[in-house]
Amino acid sequence: MTLRYDQSIWWQQNLVRTRLNPKTWLVKTRRKASIWHLTLTKLDGGAPLVLDLGGLEGDATLNIKFQGAPGTILVQLNAKRQLNLTSKLAVAPDSKLKVLVAISSNVTWAKEVAVASNSILSWHQLAAVPRDKACQTLDQMKVKLAGANSSFEATIGQRLSGTNHSAVRDWCIVHAAANTSSRFLVKNVLANHASAHEKCLVKVLKNSIDAKTSVYSHALLLDDSAKIVAAPELEVYHQDVDCQHGATSGSLDALSTLYLASRGITLTKIKQLLLDGFLQPMLAPWAASAPPKLKSKAKRLILNH
Repeated sequence: MTLRYDQSIWWQQNLVRTRLNPKTWLVKTRRKASIWHLTLTKLDGGAPLVLDLGGLEGDATLNIKFQGAPGTILVQLNAKRQLNLTSKLAVAPDSKLKVLVAISSNVTWAKEVAVASNSILSWHQLAAVPRDKACQTLDQMKVKLAGANSSFEATIGQRLSGTNHSAVRDWCIVHAAANTSSRFLVKNVLANHASAHEKCLVKVLKNSIDAKTSVYSHALLLDDSAKIVAAPELEVYHQDVDCQHGATSGSLDALSTLYLASRGITLTKIKQLLLDGFLQPMLAPWAASAPPKLKSKAKRLILNH
């Protein structure tokens, strides 16, 4: 395996490898059986950290603590075999972390995240699997906004187009302190008997005065065989909050298709343009933070061209 990124952590033959500039990232690793512990400290300046999980397989646990200056972590998940991954992420007080995730393999991933006071975590995830590969994924995540003035944002873009493609997402965001905020947005493109089940539950507890949250799910179904089940949910135990939720699903817009066809554009190109417009916002965080090679990889993954 050849790493093409200067700031990298990857697994090879069940060992963790690193290629780091010690002036940019400080990394402490510890292992007990199949449980890995990483402490990541971001120093000033420097490139994002690439975390390549493709070398993990079977049942694995990865616990991460992030602290220090504002940082970005890019996670690549392209396991060659079935991976059942359990993760914990703790964001220290007064920290700012952006996580970019690219998933292109069959994986079950259960995550627990704790965001401390005055900290910001943004999570941006893209997922797509080649049509000829089987895909049954389970994506679970529980986020706890444990400290006052903490914030969490998640955007997810997913594209499934194979007969044996199905994805289940079960997320829970808990507001457990005052002046917390969260935003969840998922966009699916489904075709050829692919199916997705989207659930995101937001809990606003009694002590979460002035909490703000929004949770939305949008899906494009490219044929009658595709299926989406979307269930954004709110549990609110305090009156002084701002909460929004909603879900939409449908096919490509007929009026837009007719208009573009009247301008001499082929149906294949029209479909590509409309899908790009639907999914392009999911790529914005990558355009702002990822190295050029990973930007191109993310674009090919989700836009399929």
